[in-house]
Amino acid sequence: MPAWVASSADFLANIATIFAAFGVLIALWRVSHDIRTRNQQSFFYLHQYLSQDGFSVARRELRERLREIDYEDWTEDDKASANRVCASYDQAGILITGGIVDSQSAEVFLRSSWGESICHQYEALSDYLDDDRVKRGVSAIRGRDFFVHFGDLYKISCRFHRKSRRAGVVAPRRKKQTASLRP
Repeated sequence: MPAWVASSADFLANIATIFAAFGVLIALWRVSHDIRTRNQQSFFYLHQYLSQDGFSVARRELRERLREIDYEDWTEDDKASANRVCASYDQAGILITGGIVDSQSAEVFLRSSWGESICHQYEALSDYLDDDRVKRGVSAIRGRDFFVHFGDLYKISCRFHRKSRRAGVVAPRRKKQTASLRP
């Protein structure tokens, strides 16, 4: 075979290799972009879910009124508001601890005012969560045993927010280290 044919074949093989490499790079970029988009969507969904009017009203009711009233004096409507708060944060806990929301987005979420809210609401609901009549069915169950994922979020959020007792103060972020999102 003439030398020019062999060098042309090598040249064409090199061009094909370059195109294949570009194809792989484009595919990797698209996968990375798709993952970022999915993470942003899950974070947005979580924020949108917790911002629903029913949950916002229940959290405000707890923050402004119920925390000042003895638990024994709560009405059934008050307990229904408490249940909405617990259920909403329990669902958020499932999404975060289950890995549906990526760990970096979850950490941003829990370092924000949402994390402070989780801590405050969980502490304000202490008597409700200790009540063994929270959920009835086959047998009565304590709120803490029913809203397990809310409790998990509380433990994680406290790592960021309970170093200082002032509301809204967030612990400084450590460089190149992501906190564990396990309770």
